[in-house]
Amino acid sequence: MIKYFQITALLGICIFLNACEVTIDANNRSGTIEDDYVAEPLSDMSRKYEHALKISNTFVNRIESGDLDSIYENLFSNDLQNIISRQDFQKLINQIHSAKGKIIRYKEMQWGFISSKEEERNYIGSVKIVEHDKGMMKYLIVFDDDSKFDEIVGFRFKEKDGVSLPGHF
Repeated sequence: MIKYFQITALLGICIFLNACEVTIDANNRSGTIEDDYVAEPLSDMSRKYEHALKISNTFVNRIESGDLDSIYENLFSNDLQNIISRQDFQKLINQIHSAKGKIIRYKEMQWGFISSKEEERNYIGSVKIVEHDKGMMKYLIVFDDDSKFDEIVGFRFKEKDGVSLPGHF
C-alpha cells in the first residue's frame, strides 16, 4: 500500500512539473556530468553566446602568446581598465605562470556559460578550462549580458578541482 502511494505521489509530481513547463537548463556547458573538459558544438540554448566564446578563446590565445597588452587595450572594457592597471594584470598572469606553468593547450569548443545579476546589471560568464604545465585551471571571462559580448568586464582564475555542475564555476 505504501509503495502504491509513493509511486502515485511521484507520478503526480511529474505531471505537475510538466504542466508548469519547468525546465532544467543542463545545456549551458559542453561535456557530461562526469567530464566537463569536452569540445562540442554549442547547444541551441547557448548559441546566443557564440561571440562570448570567440572572445574568450581570443583571451586565452593572447595569454598563451604573451600578448597581454592587446588583451588590455582591445578586450577589456574601460570600466575594467579603471579597476585593474596594465601592470597589475601582467603581474597576475605572471603569478599564474609561476604557479601553474605556461599554457599547454585548451579546447576551443569547450564552453560553459553562467548568468548572474548584480546591482541591476546582468552578466554572462564564459568558462574555459585551460591545461597548464603544472595542472588545469578554469578561466571565467565575464561580459555584460547585452547580446554583444565584445568587451570583457571582469575575469577570474581558479584551479580546476573536479567536474563542475552545469551553471557553476
